[in-house]
Amino acid sequence: EKYRPGFIATRFARFLAPKDGDVKRKVRTGKKFQPEVPDGSEAKVLEGFRSRMERVRGQVATSKKVDLNRCRVNSTITSLVKFKLGDAFPILLAHNERHIFQARKALRIS
Repeated sequence: EKYRPGFIATRFARFLAPKDGDVKRKVRTGKKFQPEVPDGSEAKVLEGFRSRMERVRGQVATSKKVDLNRCRVNSTITSLVKFKLGDAFPILLAHNERHIFQARKALRIS
């Protein structure tokens, strides 16, 4: 069956995604999501990001065998919110694009 994006997840992905090459909307990060970044560990942070993205790439490949409309995943924010697996991918993509734009901006400033 062809994947059908959900209304709320589509709106959420659009909300998170950078617009016109910049992050327009600020979103506060919950304490449990704030990474601890000691000085001089930028390379470790980048390597951790790359490692997680490789894991996601493998999960995307595996998802080809799964019904993206029926399989549900919990939100990382709260288990009370669930998304279709197919909806989780655009949200994750928008979230990561946001981080990349923020990192580029931080590099320009420093």
